[in-house]
Amino acid sequence: MKTPLSLLLLAAFATSAAQAQAPYAATTPQPAPSPAPAASPAPQPSSQGGGNNGQQNDKTLFGNELPMMDPSNNTVRFQGATFDLANNGLVRARFEKYLNTPPETSRESSAYRSLIEKMLKESRRRNRFDGPSLVAIGKALYEATEFSADGNQCGALANAILSVIDTNRLVRQRVTTNKALDQEIKQLGRQRNRWANQNTTVSEKYKKRATHNEMAILDSTKREAKNEAMMAKNELANEAAGLNAKIQYQSLLLQFLVQRRFDHAVLGARIYRLLFTDGDSTLRIKEGSQAGKIFSDVAGMPPTVALVDSVSNNIRRDVDESIQAVRILLSQDRLGSATERMAEAFALGEFMQSVSTFPLAEKQRIAEYWQCRKDLLAAVNNRDYGKAESLVERMHKLDKAFDDSLPMSYISAQKNASDLALRNAAKALADNDDAKFNEEIAKAASIWPRNPKIETSKEKLEEFDRQDAVKDEFRSLLSQKNYRFICQNKDKYARAVFNEPDLKAELERVMTTVAEIDKTIEAIREIMSKDTTFGIYMAYEKITGMVAENEDFAADREMQNMVLDVTLKAQGFHKAIEDALARENDGEYGSALAGYLQAQAMYPASDKAGEGIKRVTDIIMKARY
Repeated sequence: MKTPLSLLLLAAFATSAAQAQAPYAATTPQPAPSPAPAASPAPQPSSQGGGNNGQQNDKTLFGNELPMMDPSNNTVRFQGATFDLANNGLVRARFEKYLNTPPETSRESSAYRSLIEKMLKESRRRNRFDGPSLVAIGKALYEATEFSADGNQCGALANAILSVIDTNRLVRQRVTTNKALDQEIKQLGRQRNRWANQNTTVSEKYKKRATHNEMAILDSTKREAKNEAMMAKNELANEAAGLNAKIQYQSLLLQFLVQRRFDHAVLGARIYRLLFTDGDSTLRIKEGSQAGKIFSDVAGMPPTVALVDSVSNNIRRDVDESIQAVRILLSQDRLGSATERMAEAFALGEFMQSVSTFPLAEKQRIAEYWQCRKDLLAAVNNRDYGKAESLVERMHKLDKAFDDSLPMSYISAQKNASDLALRNAAKALADNDDAKFNEEIAKAASIWPRNPKIETSKEKLEEFDRQDAVKDEFRSLLSQKNYRFICQNKDKYARAVFNEPDLKAELERVMTTVAEIDKTIEAIREIMSKDTTFGIYMAYEKITGMVAENEDFAADREMQNMVLDVTLKAQGFHKAIEDALARENDGEYGSALAGYLQAQAMYPASDKAGEGIKRVTDIIMKARY
């Protein structure tokens, strides 16, 4: 594939601009190193190789969106091919400055552009582009130099023209001198011939005269040789001066071309044929140079000054067409395509009228889209996918034709990968696997550092670290048999003992015990409410018996309160049983029997009274005492 000449010109401009502004190149913004696309430990969506910090490069995220200039990877895309610019950061900075600069519509700018157009019109005359035209253009060149927009380019062209004219004047003077020297040589030759003829016929008498002729012939020969040497020297000087003048003038033309001063390049190329009338317009370009690369593949023919004229005019036409396309695309709210076309137009035609006079309001629309796109690339580079997603939405609002499938697919994939790592971290936390937890948390953070769920996971980790203290508290409450408090805070202790089988079993036992206590208390209340005659005594015997047999029941505060309440309500029966039991323990079996009988009289179905009567009666009957 042949390299488009306009692209090579742009590459040459970027190289020369980088060299000319080397001190600023170091400050050119660079993509942030990332652990993302973009750059990151996470893969990047990219159609080209490369990467950041081990990541697949996402810098071609919009490779199809900006074919002329891609500010993310220092390349130019054009007609399906990718070209690397020497310092694209500089070109990008100038483009951003242009988008935020008012148009050059002042009276001074208009006057300057009118003057340039006047010179171009004069140079286009086919019948009368002659010496007077050159003089008129020369005056206009010096006049144009006074304008700041010109950057003294017209002055450089005018000085180059004067230099060639001065060189041509010197050449003509040496040519005139050589003609005079040639005439003198011919005259000397004729004189020598006469002197030689005289010597062949002279007699002995005139030997002295013959000797004089020989000396004159010798002197004439010396003068002829000196004149011939002078003529040769002048011819060499003329040839060198003419070649040097061509090289210097052609260098200026190429400089205009590389600097994208196409109006000046066209004007200089047309003036060339008036300055050099030998018909030789071949460009003297050093092989392998930047200029040589620009013209190295043009139809296999040697580059000429006419080619500079043709290339410059074609680029001027292309730039004007790009600007026209930008206007149409902006009217259709197609900001993405409009940005591409504007970048193309500016990259080649920064100094052209159609570019410099473009309205600021329209440039600001492009600047907003351009900034969103640049911020999106930076956000993906820094793996800030939340911000990247909002920027994609913003770009879609600015340009309804914006295809967000690629960036959104990539952003969603990265966010899901980070969430999956967090889920794995939660599972590792549940399994008490600290190493796995730390690994998955680090993985989630490396994929999406600002994932809001990471903070939640960190809170879970801090809670996990607090569980040891909660477990100790649970064990202490178990030893105190404070089951009621454990039950009231069951969720707290359930989280703490989730991965401790023994403690988990204890918690389940505590919950069961408290449930049984509550069930028992409810049953006692039901007994008392249903039987108003003997219910209180039945409840007393049942609850005191259960408390005596079960330490867990006896330790429960609610059960203790219930026992106290029942005991107070059955105080007579309770006192009779307690007194009878005390007499029995003291060996006063008769008194004890009387007490048990008293209690039985109060509650005939009493197990405590019946058992006491049987015990004491058995002792009395068997006279054991």
